Amino acid sequence: MKILTVENEKEEKLLRQKTKEIEIPLDLKIKKIIPEMKEIMKKNDGVGLSANQIGLPWRFFVAEYQNKSYVLINPKILKHSKKIILAEEGCLSVPNFVGLVSRYESIIIEAFNSNNKKIKIKAKNMLARIFQHEIDHLDGIIFTDKAKKIYQINNKNEK
Repeated sequence: MKILTVENEKEEKLLRQKTKEIEIPLDLKIKKIIPEMKEIMKKNDGVGLSANQIGLPWRFFVAEYQNKSYVLINPKILKHSKKIILAEEGCLSVPNFVGLVSRYESIIIEAFNSNNKKIKIKAKNMLARIFQHEIDHLDGIIFTDKAKKIYQINNKNEK
């Protein structure tokens, strides 16, 4: 499994397709992919990875923030704050670029977890940003579509 990037025209086309909801309970194929996705995300220093970023058409993503791991299947934003924060984002599918993106400061998200249980999560600040970024991926939206400003970077510490 590899991460699709916008640098490849065919891969960008896949990244821009809206994903399909997954039938619950999860089948074994999807359950097996989840740990692989987490490993790919960590190996590439990511905080989130959606299924379509590795070429799968399904509506789910994995994320990790502050040592807590998330698997969100068929996620929906139920509520969001009025307050919007402009902050820098990057993406494993858009190597060597970061951008300033406006996101809701807090959201309430509903999804299924990997145990087929419906859950609700209140997310604020960075976690809310990660979830919104990944849900955009599931809708075929890339952060550069929403960015107010985009910067090219040479490595992770340089603009």
